[in-house]
Amino acid sequence: HEIAAAAGVKDVPPGILSTEVKIGGRLDSADVLVKVGVKNLKAPGLPKSFQPATVDVLTALKANLLLVDAKVVQAPLLPMTLKAEVPVVLENLIKKPELAMNLPLKATLDLPESGLDFVREFAPGVVKSVPAKLTLRAEVGGTVKAPLIDSTLDLNAPDIGFVSADMPSVRDLRVKIRTHDRKATIEDISAMLAGGKVRLNGMIDAANVQDPRFDLNLEAREALVFRNPTSSVRANADIACVGRLKAARVSGTVEVVRGRIFQEVNLLPNVTGMIQQGEKLPPPPPSTSKVDQKLALPPMLKDWTFDLKVRTHDPVVIAGNLVNGAISADIALGGTGAAPRLTGFANVDRMVLKLPFSLLKVTKGVVTMNPDNPFKPKLDVRGESRVGSNDITLYVYGDASNPKTRFTSSPPLSEADIVTLLGTGMTLGGDNAQMASEAMSRAAFLYLSETYRKLFNKKKTVSDEPPKLHTTFNPSGADRANDSMQAMYEITPNVRFIGRFTQSGRMKALLGYVLRFGKAARAMDEEQ
Repeated sequence: HEIAAAAGVKDVPPGILSTEVKIGGRLDSADVLVKVGVKNLKAPGLPKSFQPATVDVLTALKANLLLVDAKVVQAPLLPMTLKAEVPVVLENLIKKPELAMNLPLKATLDLPESGLDFVREFAPGVVKSVPAKLTLRAEVGGTVKAPLIDSTLDLNAPDIGFVSADMPSVRDLRVKIRTHDRKATIEDISAMLAGGKVRLNGMIDAANVQDPRFDLNLEAREALVFRNPTSSVRANADIACVGRLKAARVSGTVEVVRGRIFQEVNLLPNVTGMIQQGEKLPPPPPSTSKVDQKLALPPMLKDWTFDLKVRTHDPVVIAGNLVNGAISADIALGGTGAAPRLTGFANVDRMVLKLPFSLLKVTKGVVTMNPDNPFKPKLDVRGESRVGSNDITLYVYGDASNPKTRFTSSPPLSEADIVTLLGTGMTLGGDNAQMASEAMSRAAFLYLSETYRKLFNKKKTVSDEPPKLHTTFNPSGADRANDSMQAMYEITPNVRFIGRFTQSGRMKALLGYVLRFGKAARAMDEEQ
């Protein structure tokens, strides 16, 4: 280190250098021996588990043959050795130095199977353990000017541990790569990722370093694509990437499997956590103004072509206290990197929305991709609901950026009344006092039911079928003596039993038969 500093060489790691030189014989029969040793070599930036290294290099020239034998000891890695031999005729090299570039070269580099536990020190807050083993062997032939390298790299890790339990598990990691000259063959790069298998193999030819050629294939079986506390999505994949760096083709299929999304929505605010008067209000939400978006890929992929299909092998299941259903999709990515195109559709196989006072069943739901603007797909959604004796149909259609909606009902109601009926279970009819009283009563009923569910940790599920029993509270306005509670049980779609109890103690029981006309009757016939 001091010698290098005196010579003006900077950033040389400290160590103890020793040399031994022996020269004998004539020029045509020279006998040269050079030994160079470095001890206690401490390179900066290495993991703490790395001990000071030792380097020994033996160079000998005898009988016109140059031999190099080097050994590097850097614990915790096992010793790495380098052996090389080059035929050298000093008289010829002195006369024609350019001959040195055409000298035949033969060398081997060996790193025995070594542990890679030290890798965790590069990310101690993420990686807990890396019980991996690495083996490296390389053979060098050809000439000094054009060396030909054959190498083999093997890496195996039975299990990689992470500090956080939320990180996906990685098991049976295997890397096996062979190189010949400038061509690398990926025989196997595979791992069990969170219970799913991922494997990459293929070839990379870097004969043209500026535009390498490759033929790669990615396979996945139930590989984890996304996971958080409420959602999990896995996928099967078979993707091929063939071509050159400047122009390649990506084709294959990705199938979504075992998709699960569970989201519970709080219908009521946290009363105890509400902001009191005078307290600092939270910042307003970011602007939601519409921005025209286009599907864009990195500029380096502008001449790539795509034929990639993404579809659901199993419908993605959606569950929660408000929504229960399943969605399937079949989408294709085509075109070029400069002008990619998304085509296909997503379909709602089944969907039920549980609103506080109504149940909305989506009987048709199709989202069709618009190739010219994939972020503005076409919607075609139909939903049906029954609130009391009212049959309601909802239509949503048009561009997703500006959808159109339409509500119809039997018996006929205005769209304002239908929306109110779906959200609150009552219409806008009646005087202000009666409507306010009924709204307060329904809000209190909703608050009590939600509070009971949270206190006793009751799971709220959504059934595909509407409930048979309906209970309603009917305030009478200013005269509270006529307030009543009504229960209706649907025996069949046409026969209903109704019981009504008033605050004054009166009770009434009714057995009703429902007659439907027009669209409502035809809808019932289709269901049957």
